[in-house]
Amino acid sequence: VILEKVNAGESESEIYDFRSEQRKEQLFIQKEKDWLKFGYTKKLLDDMRTQAFWDHEYELYKEYDKKIKAMRGKEL
Repeated sequence: VILEKVNAGESESEIYDFRSEQRKEQLFIQKEKDWLKFGYTKKLLDDMRTQAFWDHEYELYKEYDKKIKAMRGKEL
């Protein structure tokens, strides 16, 4: 139902499925073209291809959460 509302009036030819490896590679190539211009390193972009990178990024929220709670405690 939500998908129908979001894509109301769109044909299947206008909706891209990026789950295939070929389509994912297409996105990575475009990311390199765009992001390298803004100073991101090739190594960082290559690291983003791995699940380990995203697992590590997700774990960072715990440290940020602690810091935010500590800062809020000081404000009280």
